[in-house]
Amino acid sequence: MQRRQLLSGLGIGLASAGIIGTGAFRQVTATRNVTVTTSDDSSANLAITGPTDETATNNGVVEIDLSKVNKNAVSTFDNILEFDYNGGRDLSGTASGDNQLELSIKDSESFPNSAVNFYQHDTSTSVVGNTWSIQDSVNLPAALDMVVDTTGSNDPTTLSQIVIEAEVTQIS
Repeated sequence: MQRRQLLSGLGIGLASAGIIGTGAFRQVTATRNVTVTTSDDSSANLAITGPTDETATNNGVVEIDLSKVNKNAVSTFDNILEFDYNGGRDLSGTASGDNQLELSIKDSESFPNSAVNFYQHDTSTSVVGNTWSIQDSVNLPAALDMVVDTTGSNDPTTLSQIVIEAEVTQIS
């Protein structure tokens, strides 16, 4: 009798697992249509503009021209880049749970011997490798200053590009 009860119990258990499922889902392949469009730097979700003589727009992309930087000098360029947020999230608060825009310039081997650095406008806080949080849209557009140091062995000519990272996160 016990054997029949055991087999009956196993049968009911296996049938239940087959009906309910085990959750051991493995793989799905599905095709979906995607439409991708791009915008010029000035009208993208993260708008980037260069309002100074050292910046120009080439095919909608802001470029910085360092061809006229003095040798053996430290040159500071105020408001070399400006950022504005055109994304769909509200940046109107500073409380926990509100959205904030976090910007940084990725620190990489492309930054030669600290010859070029970017700072939050009117501060000494570098944004190269650091996160800069903008918690309220009244602080936009936000500006960056650039310092180019050609003294000593510093050589800014090896800098060919910068990588700007932006993310909208919630304030914790």
